[in-house]
Amino acid sequence: MMRVAVFELCALVWCKSGGGEGGSAGVLGMVEKEVHDGDFAAQWMKYLSDAALSSHGITCKKSGNCLSVIFATKDDTELDYVRKSSTLSVQLLKTVLLARIEDIIDKELKVKQSAIANDAQSALQDQVKLDKWKSKFGFDAENLEFVYSFVQSGGKYELKPSADFGSDFLCLSSGAILVGVGSKYKDYNSNVVRTFMLNATPLQKEEYAFTLELFAECVKAMKPGVTCQEVYEQCRRLVETNT
Repeated sequence: MMRVAVFELCALVWCKSGGGEGGSAGVLGMVEKEVHDGDFAAQWMKYLSDAALSSHGITCKKSGNCLSVIFATKDDTELDYVRKSSTLSVQLLKTVLLARIEDIIDKELKVKQSAIANDAQSALQDQVKLDKWKSKFGFDAENLEFVYSFVQSGGKYELKPSADFGSDFLCLSSGAILVGVGSKYKDYNSNVVRTFMLNATPLQKEEYAFTLELFAECVKAMKPGVTCQEVYEQCRRLVETNT
């Protein structure tokens, strides 16, 4: 009963405050990306159903995209956090995972991909490495957070953090090795995924070189005031001229 009373009070305050235009209750925005468990969350979702809200003159609409647009603009402090988060992900990939992979290939070792991926998380417990990064990049070690890492090879690939090929051994013969890392700095996320080829064929080298050219064109096109559609069209023209 207490939860019902709380919801009724919230609805009353919203209506009385004239949340919508002209003093009407208006629209209530909701972020529906996550599903919350538990009795408390279930009851609140019941109160936030279309039927319950309409009885108070309130319309519920998804607002996730609106919030994304609002939070997309960063101030100087936030940009610094994003850069540091990105730098952390790059360091974990280049100086930890890639270095380990190169050593495994050179020595022809038999190592599971999960063991390699776990090195990224272990690196954040290495005080010597943390001190070096703090001196070079200005990291505050307390704000460094590991999110995920993966290593995929041998023809099995899936570009998402939850993909699980960890029980497979790193392929040492030929093909592509995908390496991905995600990290946070003061709760600002970054992700980096890279492709490394073993004994690449001439066609693979050619296609990869063009992919890099296309990526550079995409970055070049991304300027303030340029729409995503315009970026897409510019990159598409490059693809068409090279087909």
